[in-house]
Amino acid sequence: MGDTITTPARKRGPKKKPPCDVDSCGRPHYGRGYCSGHYQRIVLGKGKTRAGLAIGEKLAPAPRKPRCPERVRASNLKQSFGIALQLYDEMLMTQCGLCAVCGEPERVNKFPGREGVVLRLSVHHDHTTGKVIALLCSSCNLAMGMLRDDPALLRRAADIHEGM
Repeated sequence: MGDTITTPARKRGPKKKPPCDVDSCGRPHYGRGYCSGHYQRIVLGKGKTRAGLAIGEKLAPAPRKPRCPERVRASNLKQSFGIALQLYDEMLMTQCGLCAVCGEPERVNKFPGREGVVLRLSVHHDHTTGKVIALLCSSCNLAMGMLRDDPALLRRAADIHEGM
């Protein structure tokens, strides 16, 4: 009677786009055989290329201006906590380079190959007034933050710990 022929269902979904026509590009096709970057540069005439550089060649990254780590650190301290690098150094000397809570230097033990490397202490400050209080290791600074810098919570935690 009526034999019906069934055809396999067509796969739906995004079609894989062919690569860009420019040699060694490999990015997916956008339009007229080019990726979006080459399409804008070649077809639309946008963008600039360096003289003597063939289309598709990778541009060398512009050299970065080397930054002075001390100036960056001084800028970060001033912007984040409103203190000068000299004040940080004075506090560090006053604390003998040790955490104000546990009396240990800041150390990294997480990263392979960097075990025992001494790092800078964190600046502990009051979040409401912005006043710098002391320099702490990351563990003590994190503990103070977890207890919301509340002296009552700190005392209660100490009482619980001493009662063990």
